[in-house]
Amino acid sequence: MTKKRVIVIVCLLLVIVGGYIAYLQLKDEKKEIEEIARQYNRFMMEIDIEVIEGQYAVALYNWGYPYKSKFGMMEFEKTFWGWEIVTATSDRMVYTDYPAEATIFPVYNELSEFTVLGGRVSIGRVLGGPHELRVETAEGEVYEGSEIIITDNNIWYIISEDKVDFSGSRITALSEDGDIIDEIYIYDEHKVNH
Repeated sequence: MTKKRVIVIVCLLLVIVGGYIAYLQLKDEKKEIEEIARQYNRFMMEIDIEVIEGQYAVALYNWGYPYKSKFGMMEFEKTFWGWEIVTATSDRMVYTDYPAEATIFPVYNELSEFTVLGGRVSIGRVLGGPHELRVETAEGEVYEGSEIIITDNNIWYIISEDKVDFSGSRITALSEDGDIIDEIYIYDEHKVNH
């Protein structure tokens, strides 16, 4: 009798654990990540979330007063209990900190699992605004086209799973005709020059 009880208990535990895992997988992951991020920072305005290989996620968001004065990034990892914040950063990104003609506002962060280069792109500041962005690292590696995501919230980013050093990179904003609208040089994580 005891052997049958143990088998029944083990089977019930497997069904419960399997049901819980299925429940976690069926949940809308981006919605869950957004809820966690908003608990961490209640002043978020727009948020874009990129889930990577189902195990990690990066959230990029605008927040702060005056309107959108800061830009933040959060790195998440999926655990048995759901999504958890691994790292979070925030940078000041006020339009008055940049030249009036600036169309690209970059932030460069090395998170625990990823290197993220991103920020805001100001489409309405220059007539015709940037149609595409191009990033060239100091080592000559080029990111362009679909490698650089530009969202409906005017947030742009590159998420590299390899620890890419974006120090010394040049970011170029291109018009629809391929003309250069703006160019920015990133010296390191803390110094950007138009």
